[in-house]
Amino acid sequence: MMMWLKVNDGEKIQGLCDYIVENDGEETFDLRESYLLALCESERKENILEVLEIMDIKKLSSVNSVAKIFQALGRLSLEPVAEKLFFDYKTSNHEEDSITNFIASYAISIPDLRVEDVIKKFKDFHEKLEVLPSCSSYNKLILHGCAFLKERTCSDEEFDQLLLLLEKLNATTYWNDACCRIILCCIWDKRLSSAIDLCKLLKDKLQTDELIMKVLFDKVFSLIEESESKYLQTAMELISEMKDKLGLLPSQKYYDSLLAWCKANDNSHNAD
Repeated sequence: MMMWLKVNDGEKIQGLCDYIVENDGEETFDLRESYLLALCESERKENILEVLEIMDIKKLSSVNSVAKIFQALGRLSLEPVAEKLFFDYKTSNHEEDSITNFIASYAISIPDLRVEDVIKKFKDFHEKLEVLPSCSSYNKLILHGCAFLKERTCSDEEFDQLLLLLEKLNATTYWNDACCRIILCCIWDKRLSSAIDLCKLLKDKLQTDELIMKVLFDKVFSLIEESESKYLQTAMELISEMKDKLGLLPSQKYYDSLLAWCKANDNSHNAD
């Protein structure tokens, strides 16, 4: 299947789809799963719908495979199909934690949706299905929202939505990572005041200054070093604010790494 998808040979692809539709016994289930996942990656809408008609995706080998199918349905804006499958899972008494993660996988994959619209879609499906969101699904929304907002200016409303999602993760193992993601988002969008507020929350939770700085450098500043240099100045300003307002100082090792990066960046600009 993958070979024919790569060369976009519609006739061969249809032939393979016809084969698994006509031979839908248990002995061909693994083959059908493999073909369906390949079709989802290539986003061949008609073929995906054809195979879904004869497959019970509740029998797929892993929840990750199912999530990939819902991601494809989101990218292709096939909401009626996704909704039907959500209700199939609900009526079969499937684990709610899996269902809420499938909803998140679908919602964050819909193209060109603003952060608040993704969250609304997520909430609407939970209300329809009468299931409760899980911590892992909230975390997916935060990761998606931060990645989405890196590429565009973040509105106050969108940023507030991220903070509300973070509150949902309070006292969970996801909170630290999610908080750091939003701090990184603050740097991208030059929201220094909000970044300081989040750093204070992180300080209150972790308590040890050395641990706080390690977490911030591992999960925030080190990621900036690997990204566009335009964020470095904001990062340095944040470090200065952390020192003045929170009494947080980076170790010499961490501080030297940032200075070295700034120097390398200056040299690169001078060479240009």
